[in-house]
Amino acid sequence: MPVYIHMNTSLGLIHAEFFGEVKAEDIRRGREFLGSNPSFQPHFSLIVDFTGATSLSLSADDLRALAIDPSMFEPSALQVIVAPGEKMRNLSLAFQAGAEDLRPNLYVTDTVEKALLLIEGAREAEV
Repeated sequence: MPVYIHMNTSLGLIHAEFFGEVKAEDIRRGREFLGSNPSFQPHFSLIVDFTGATSLSLSADDLRALAIDPSMFEPSALQVIVAPGEKMRNLSLAFQAGAEDLRPNLYVTDTVEKALLLIEGAREAEV
């Protein structure tokens, strides 16, 4: 599975880093792995990072199925996709559009630094 999942429970943050060629099945397996982790909490923030991915091999049907698959996260949980490059960004934006009802706090950006700033800003706004 070309994904490495970092979970920082004290920060309430999960960082899923994908590497190499990423297929729909890799994303599904990453979700299953995360859901089986006893430290997982549905209110955590999530960064899905495709910086290390060389390609995303997803069909339109794969994208639709992933978008409508129920989220493990609470609707209030912030989720950010890091999608460098035009193709990854376009696929991520299509996912975002298809998932907006289930994932209202889903954003797409091009760097991990910007993702962290989004999460930090949202947390500061809550205080």
